Amino acid sequence: MKEPVVMESAWARDLYWANKLVSWILLLSPATIVLLIALFEGDAEDVVIFLLLLTGVCAAAVVCSFTTVLSIEGDRLKVEYVQYFRRRNRYFSIAGTVMEVRKYDGIKGKGLRETPPHYWLQIVQNGELKWHLDSRRGFQLEKMLRFVQAFAVARASS
Repeated sequence: MKEPVVMESAWARDLYWANKLVSWILLLSPATIVLLIALFEGDAEDVVIFLLLLTGVCAAAVVCSFTTVLSIEGDRLKVEYVQYFRRRNRYFSIAGTVMEVRKYDGIKGKGLRETPPHYWLQIVQNGELKWHLDSRRGFQLEKMLRFVQAFAVARASS
């Protein structure tokens, strides 16, 4: 049996553990708020507002999904990602899928510096964008190009 082709995000493991940490913070925040109110008995409004804002920021950080691994397994393309505290998988048939790498130019900010260009590896089925990987999220251009070549070989052999 052929070994699956795998492309992993450079910081996927770190993001996964950060996601776990934020989930624990969210889990413990209500207990912390009740404890602080009990300790300060009335002057806790500022602390409660701060903790509620912290909880909102943590929730916004966790709600975002991020891709950790893209792999070719037989005649399917497998995307592993984290969303809502859980690892999830999504599969695409290689036969009806097109992969392309697109370059997006940098954006001129308020300062004099311009952001560097970034790349997207796009997964397209029936002319519709189904998934994308962003070079700003730990996927390097060289790995994307090698993966597209491996995908082309797998698609030709299927």
